[in-house]
Amino acid sequence: PTIIVSDVNDNAPAFNLPTYELSVAENSPLGQYVGTVNAADLDEGLNANVTYSTNTSDFSIESITGEIRSARVFDREVRTGYVFHVFARDMGVPALEGSARVEVKIDDVNDNSPAFNQSVYSASVRENLLLGS
Repeated sequence: PTIIVSDVNDNAPAFNLPTYELSVAENSPLGQYVGTVNAADLDEGLNANVTYSTNTSDFSIESITGEIRSARVFDREVRTGYVFHVFARDMGVPALEGSARVEVKIDDVNDNSPAFNQSVYSASVRENLLLGS
């Protein structure tokens, strides 16, 4: 006689990090690669197959690979970073889900010229001052 043990979907997918700290340069093109998240499920078969999603419209996530890409062009002078969550859902019945926090820092690039606050500046200096005073 043969005994077959079937897997029950009793494990939720778990990310390898609770928080992912990523960065992307401001003014990067739409679709810029930002990073990859990864989750594993200890079940077997379909119960272990994981798909990814997110709760933000500022970034997209590839449902199979977990690659995160920019869904807009960022300006660090407007906003310095973003925080959102990613989700890994298995294909079991019922499906189980795990989540992780993602923090994306927007890196500054030299995209603003220096500017003076006024058009004319004036100062007085005594002629007999020592150098460095």
